[in-house]
Amino acid sequence: MSDMFTKDIVSMRITIIKEKKDCYIGKDFSGNKYKLIKDENCKSLKVGEDKYHYVEKVGSSLFYKNILRLLSKNEEHEISKNSKISSLSELGISMSNL
Repeated sequence: MSDMFTKDIVSMRITIIKEKKDCYIGKDFSGNKYKLIKDENCKSLKVGEDKYHYVEKVGSSLFYKNILRLLSKNEEHEISKNSKISSLSELGISMSNL
């Protein structure tokens, strides 16, 4: 999992709009369509669901802005564990700014 942070991984809010045999089709609030590859990490997805997901961008196509792979819970845990903010100064916030 050490190479996980070199991949194109983002957190996105996606609404699932259609289920196909090999993928789910989703869209964001800008109207961009995304293809989510069906695998063992997608078992809980349902049409109409609107949630934030950690996804890896694995490509693009003519009809979809990005082809995405949903991250497993273990991969999500590694990302959240390694991206914790320990102080407000890391965010550029100081008491004088408040």
